[in-house]
Amino acid sequence: MKSPRFTIVLKGSAKDKGKLRLDEFINSLEVIVDALKDAEKRISGKTRAMIHYKIVHLSQNSPARITIEPILETKYENEISIGQPFNDVMHNLRFIKTKKTVPEDMEYHDAEKYVEISNLRTSHLPEITVMSGRRKATIDEKFEKNITQAMGKDEFESDTIIGILDAINIHNKKTFYIYPNVDAKRIRCDFDDPLEEKIIGALGHRIEVLGRVRYKSWDNYPYAIDVEDILSIYPKEKDLPPFSSIAGMQKDIIDGTNSTEFIRKLRDKEW
Repeated sequence: MKSPRFTIVLKGSAKDKGKLRLDEFINSLEVIVDALKDAEKRISGKTRAMIHYKIVHLSQNSPARITIEPILETKYENEISIGQPFNDVMHNLRFIKTKKTVPEDMEYHDAEKYVEISNLRTSHLPEITVMSGRRKATIDEKFEKNITQAMGKDEFESDTIIGILDAINIHNKKTFYIYPNVDAKRIRCDFDDPLEEKIIGALGHRIEVLGRVRYKSWDNYPYAIDVEDILSIYPKEKDLPPFSSIAGMQKDIIDGTNSTEFIRKLRDKEW
C-alpha cells in the first residue's frame, strides 16, 4: 500500500517577505511531528515508536511547503495503520476549529498538544496549514481563539495526590511531575524554593503532596497542583523488606489458640 503523504505549509509574515526564521521552522516541524507520535502511542497503546517521518519534498517558495511521508516498519504492520496518527491529528484540528471544543474522549494532556500547535503562531509565522488531498486544517487566529475557548478556565480545590515523583526541573519555574495511582497520565507539580531540597531527595519515590489542585471541567483528572507541602515520602519498592523477613516475627500472637478459633475471634472482634 502506498504510504499516505501530507504537507505542512508555513506562511511567513509580509514584513519578512514570507521568509521563515530557522528556529520557528524547526520548532514547527518538531511540535507537529510530536503530536503525530503522541497520537500513535494513544492509538496503539505502545510506548515504542513504530512510525517515523521522512521529508520527501521541500519548497522555499512563499509560502514554504514541506511534504512528509510516514514510514511504518514492516514488523509493525499488524499493530497500526500507517495513516491513523495523521488522520487522528487532522480530525482533532478540524474539530477544534469548527466546534470550539475538544472531542469528548480527549484528555487534558492530549489537548495540550493542540495548544502547543496553536502557540507556534508568531508575528513572523502568522499561519500554518496541514493538508492531505482535499483535507486541510489551518492554524490561524480563529484556531487560537477556539482552542483557548475549548480549554476553558481552571477549577481549583485543596487536595492531596499520591504518585511516583519524576522529572524535576529547578531552573526558572520550578516543577516536577508525579505519575499517580489513578488513570491520569501524569500531573505537573509547581513548587517554591523551600521545598526544593526535600523534593530532590524524594526523586523516584512514591510521595503524597498537598496543595491547590487544578482541573478542567471537561476532564476527569487534575492536570496540575500548586504544591504546599510533601506529606509523605514512601520507601522505594526495592528497599522494602521481603515478605520472608517478617514471616514468624510474632510467633506467640495466637497464644496457643488454634487457627480456626483465632480467626473466629478476629471476626467477632474478641481478640
